[in-house]
Amino acid sequence: MIKHFTATGILVTGIIPKKILLGLHNKLNVWLPPGGHIEENENSTESVIREVLEETGFDVRPYIPEEKRLDDRVVLLLQPDYILEEIIPPHGETEAHAHLDLNYIFTVPEFVPVFPKREYKDMQWFTKEEALQLPTFVNIKEFYLPKVLK
Repeated sequence: MIKHFTATGILVTGIIPKKILLGLHNKLNVWLPPGGHIEENENSTESVIREVLEETGFDVRPYIPEEKRLDDRVVLLLQPDYILEEIIPPHGETEAHAHLDLNYIFTVPEFVPVFPKREYKDMQWFTKEEALQLPTFVNIKEFYLPKVLK
């Protein structure tokens, strides 16, 4: 099975009650955090910054620790909090494939998301209790929510 690298930004507020930002995906009709494919000439940090900005209008760069340059040829990139392998079923012309999804958790202030209508029907902040009622995937309900919205 073909595998694609993807990057996902899990945006969580630092205030109590904590909230998570999820968007209602047009094609899948489920609520998901922002993210997408890592492009050919970008690293995973660049990808998650770009995906979050494109899909929410929010720049996470101020909330990311500086990368460490080890020498003139090596940079220690931002480490993902989780890496998931997700099977993506066939859809239209796209064959089934897998995503190797690098997940990054960012604590950010609550903001009004500006999202692309071509990709999302809606995007909102949810408490754990609210998010548990949404149509979404098991990794959101049983993995992210208990860990990031304690």
